[in-house]
Amino acid sequence: MPIREPVSRSSTPRTRARRPARPGGERAPTGKRGRPKGGNGAQTRDQILDAAERLYAEKGFAGTAIRDIARVVGLNPASLYAHFPGKDSIYAAVLTRGLKPFVDINHLMLGTTWTEVTMARGMDALMDHLAQRPRALRLVLHEALTGGAHLPTLVREWLEPGYSLAVTAFRSGGQPLLRPEWDDDDLPDLVASVFFLMLGHVVIAPLLADVFGGHAAAAQSVPRRVEFLRKAVRVLLFETKPVARKPARTRSRGSKEKKR
Repeated sequence: MPIREPVSRSSTPRTRARRPARPGGERAPTGKRGRPKGGNGAQTRDQILDAAERLYAEKGFAGTAIRDIARVVGLNPASLYAHFPGKDSIYAAVLTRGLKPFVDINHLMLGTTWTEVTMARGMDALMDHLAQRPRALRLVLHEALTGGAHLPTLVREWLEPGYSLAVTAFRSGGQPLLRPEWDDDDLPDLVASVFFLMLGHVVIAPLLADVFGGHAAAAQSVPRRVEFLRKAVRVLLFETKPVARKPARTRSRGSKEKKR
């Protein structure tokens, strides 16, 4: 009887696991990267939004690909789809995280008579959020300047409600503290001016260092810019108490004698 040679395992057919399909039928690439090292699901989601916020602010929605976001976070695109169904949902989550607090703060200021304490509390909350998410306003500017496809949604869902709430809040509670130069007809323009002041300062500040060199280096830190905006908005809008200025520096006796 002939002796059969044993069949090696390497020659047996092996069924390959099918790769998950992307939306539209395209197969997602395989890879070992699935979650950034040391992160859980919630942390990974935040890292995705951080990366997307930066890329959307720099390149806009159309100029940012899923693979770009995944590369920054350390994921492959297939793993990123486990957290978000697509680029549109990431963009919507970035907008919600970045712009919803502005609307929420206006809600809190609505229907109450403002005092110096409540006004300061609302302004501090606004500026604190701006310090955490300065790129949210850059994203708005990029979409506006390029006429992005998401601009109508951005205006309808976030900018218009926030603007209308702010005007209403000023009319209902802010009048006692407003500077006497401003009347009711000025409020819409004042709210817009505050928005443009924040938008322009956050977006243009990095340019100042390139234009003026080291002179603007101190203004580059987010806390410094936010503190400046806090002061500027107060001076623009509200009747504030006079602030004692620091006395001018005087020359010492030694310098005078030296000059003689």
